[in-house]
Amino acid sequence: MAFQDEAVGLRSRLHLEGARLPAAIGVLLAALAVTACALVAASGAFAPAQLEVRRAADAPAAEEAPANAEEGPPEPALAYVHVGGAVASPGVYAVPEGSRVDDALAAAGGLVADAAPDAVNRARVVVDGEQVVVPTVEEAAAAPAASPGAAAPGAGGAAARVNLNTAGAAELTTLNGIGEATAAKIIADREANGPFATVDELTRVSGIGERKLAALRDAVCV
Repeated sequence: MAFQDEAVGLRSRLHLEGARLPAAIGVLLAALAVTACALVAASGAFAPAQLEVRRAADAPAAEEAPANAEEGPPEPALAYVHVGGAVASPGVYAVPEGSRVDDALAAAGGLVADAAPDAVNRARVVVDGEQVVVPTVEEAAAAPAASPGAAAPGAGGAAARVNLNTAGAAELTTLNGIGEATAAKIIADREANGPFATVDELTRVSGIGERKLAALRDAVCV
């Protein structure tokens, strides 16, 4: 065979004539193995680098906003005001805390034609749960005349109503039938139970019944 002939030739060249044929074959195989390893190493040295393929799942996740990212300004607290009387759309309206009576009137659509605009203090800061009632010119004219020290007169010479939620003791005592003791009770009640939601709630004050409330109704507001 050709392979055996080549092995015999190799044994002759390596002076292995005296060795057995299998030993010569082993030497040949070892030489072939060394040659093959050298070829593989040489081909690897010049092989192009493999390109890294990233799967979509391995792509970096979208950057998340930090937990302490700056948020928008907080929404302002609201005050709910019951607007009634001579306004376009009477009802309960939510206005930002710190708003004025004029803001609440604007939320109710503004004053109607026969409203008495000076019968309420439109520059006063509203409080949550209060009621603002705007009288007509006729109603304001029919209101009791103001006593000395009461609020300034409005249109037609009528006096502005005393606000039960903001008036001090001096202003409350200008009301008919309200003395210093009752004025102190009114102030203590609203501090303990919150502002009066309606004029009718004035009866929760000790010493003020339905008869006294009827006498005060046209002279006070909340």
